[in-house]
Amino acid sequence: MGPLTDGADALGRLDAFPYRTTVDRVMSTPLVTVAAGTALGVAAARMVEAAVSSVVVVDPDPLGIVTERDLLRATARDGAAALAAPVGRVMSSPLVTVRADALVAVAIGRMDRLGIRHLVVVDEAGAPVGMLSARTLLKLRARETLSLGDGVATAGDAATIRQVRLGLPALARSLRGDGVPATAVAGALSAVLREATARAGVLALAGMADDGWGGPPAPWCLMVLGSGGRGESLLVP
Repeated sequence: MGPLTDGADALGRLDAFPYRTTVDRVMSTPLVTVAAGTALGVAAARMVEAAVSSVVVVDPDPLGIVTERDLLRATARDGAAALAAPVGRVMSSPLVTVRADALVAVAIGRMDRLGIRHLVVVDEAGAPVGMLSARTLLKLRARETLSLGDGVATAGDAATIRQVRLGLPALARSLRGDGVPATAVAGALSAVLREATARAGVLALAGMADDGWGGPPAPWCLMVLGSGGRGESLLVP
C-alpha cells in the first residue's frame, strides 16, 4: 500500500473516545496549588495527601508546575537537602495548557509532541480549572490518536498535511460506526482541519522566508471562520 492508503487505514482504526470526549470530562479537580516559596518537601506531602502527581506553583498567578519527576531529579541531585529548597527552584515553566472544551485527542497529541506528562486545564478566560495527566490518559485506547489533533502541528510539509486530510473520511466512518453522533464527528473533523490550517500557515511563512521574501510586512493572523470555526466542518466544504 502507498503512504496515503496507510494513513487512511491508520485513521480508520482510531478509538472513538478521544474524539467524542472533551478534556473537562476527564480532568482532575480541584487543582492543587502551592506558593512559590513552599519547600519541596511540603509540596511532596501535598501530592501524597491529594493523591496527585503534580502541583501548580502560584504567586499568586500560576508560574509553573512541579511533578513527581521533578522531585526525583531534585533529590537524586541534592539528596535530602533538596526537600528544603523552594519549589520555585525546581518547577517547570512556563505552564503548558489545554482548553477544558478541547477534545481529549488534542490533549494526547500535545503531550506526545512536547514529551510531557501533565497539562494544566484552563477555561475560556485562561484561568486554571484542573489538571490532566498521562496517568489518566493511559486509560484511553489506540495510540494512533497521537497522529491527529495537536499532532498535526509537527507536519514538516504540505504532503504530510494532505495525508492526514485524505484519511479523514476513514476517521468519520470509524466514529460513526462506534455510534458517535454526527455533530460530534463534525467537531472532530473541524479540530483536525483547524490544526492543519494553522500548520499550513506556519509552513507558508517559513517558505516565504526560504524563498527570499523575508518576514511579513505587517502584523497578521490566520483565522478559520464559517463551519470550521463553529466546529461543524464536513468532509467537503
